[in-house]
Amino acid sequence: MKLCIILTKCFLLGLASATAPLPISNRFSLSAKKIASISRGGGRNGFRELIKHQVTNVRAGSSDISRASSEASEEASTEAFIGNLQLLTAGVVVWWATRSIPRYYVKQNSFLSKFNDKCGGADMKSFVNSIWPDTISRSLSLQHELTGVLVGALFTMSSLFIMNGRMGMPAIFPTNASAPVAIFHFFRWVAPFVSLFLIPKVPIFFQDPADGAAGKMYETQVHSNLSIPGFCVSPILEIIQAYFALRKYFSTESRGEKLVPDESTDEKSKTMVRLHRAMWLGFMSIKLALGTYTLYSALRFMHSQKVKALPLGGVKGFIIESRLVMSLGATFIFLALAQFCECARGDMASYSWLYMIPFTLLGAKVLKETLALSFMTMDIDKNYLEILGLKTLIPIAMECQYSSGTNLAECCADAYNNNM
Repeated sequence: MKLCIILTKCFLLGLASATAPLPISNRFSLSAKKIASISRGGGRNGFRELIKHQVTNVRAGSSDISRASSEASEEASTEAFIGNLQLLTAGVVVWWATRSIPRYYVKQNSFLSKFNDKCGGADMKSFVNSIWPDTISRSLSLQHELTGVLVGALFTMSSLFIMNGRMGMPAIFPTNASAPVAIFHFFRWVAPFVSLFLIPKVPIFFQDPADGAAGKMYETQVHSNLSIPGFCVSPILEIIQAYFALRKYFSTESRGEKLVPDESTDEKSKTMVRLHRAMWLGFMSIKLALGTYTLYSALRFMHSQKVKALPLGGVKGFIIESRLVMSLGATFIFLALAQFCECARGDMASYSWLYMIPFTLLGAKVLKETLALSFMTMDIDKNYLEILGLKTLIPIAMECQYSSGTNLAECCADAYNNNM
């Protein structure tokens, strides 16, 4: 009777072993040697040893599954970390390159020649409007000069970083996204990639057309058709992403559990987790605000293209578009910072401060300058010379703006000679 019970239980154990998922089934199989070791007639001790052996193997199999799951999570975390490094680099490059356009544009021979030829006979605003490009593409028109070579190359490089980094791999980390969400993340990196990649390419198809020529108007139209749609769609998608991320953050009783889970055992590690959650909330909130401002700047730029006849119409278009691209770069920087907090898991959590401190300081500097320039952009008529860097180029001509008794042509000639 005991032998029948033992054989029945062994049969059930074998059936469970055959139907269990790997790797438990490999560890849960009964060997003939083990069965033969049971004393004749079953034996209570022999049966207990058999059951103990199988339970131990089941636990070992479960431990292996848990370890494999943890390793997969850390592998995805590392891949997302590399993607965020590329996103951060792209954001910094876009921000710095756009910020540098006025600084380098005024040092080009083409600008100084135009400055000398057109100076005089007009008020300051009309003069600056006549010598300054009305779009970023126009500032890169001469491919052999500084802005065309340097800024154009940096825009192309940043677009490739965005494409390769895929906005920090949000489709695979912290969770594998469903098909609709993965498509949404696909468009998140395609929109800025297309705009940043094509901006330096627009002037290649055009020579530097004369003022008022049909080619100039067509170049501006092509620039608007190629770059502005991406620059409008990108902040919209980033606002949507930030909204749902913040909603997910507050969806659990322990705030941020779904985004920065607590896998720690000691109190020090738990403190780091709470710190990462707080930093994530701050970075994502800033990113949402920057995305909103970027969208506002895009709409404002579209409106500025309709009022170029004003004394500063073209200059306003360039300044607003520059703020648009700079704020988009800053948006990417703070998105990367927030996602760095999500990647701080496993071994990376212990030394995350090594990169989070310098990256946070970098983000703070970018945010400070972006806010300062944005406030100046609110009153372009008053601050346009300082925004464009013309205060240092034409200090004498600036005085002409406020004193009617000075000959503007002489002021411009002196400023030109001082900067050649």
